[in-house]
Amino acid sequence: MKTIKSLVLVAIMAVSTVVTASNPNAAENSKIENQKIGKEIQALLENPRLEINEEIQTHAMVALTDNGELVVLSVESTNEAVQAYIKNRLNYKKIGCNYKGSDDLFKVPVRIKPGV
Repeated sequence: MKTIKSLVLVAIMAVSTVVTASNPNAAENSKIENQKIGKEIQALLENPRLEINEEIQTHAMVALTDNGELVVLSVESTNEAVQAYIKNRLNYKKIGCNYKGSDDLFKVPVRIKPGV
């Protein structure tokens, strides 16, 4: 009798684990939220007033706080004006997206074109 109860308990645990682990909408929702965050960051970085002669491509490591604020952790650029521009435009800015994902760090690609 103990063996049957144990087998039933193991079977219930296995089924419940598979059901909770196989949520196909979670990955899709996370992808959509990441895209929304990217668009909001893009909007915050529009219209740079930098005098540059060539296109600059860099990455910024950004954290998202529980309050929905962005915090720039680093900018992968040797150009101090670009670093200051990205930090001034993004640091402590609230975004409207209600991100509920597990990742709170984002590596954001940034491209700045001259004369734009």
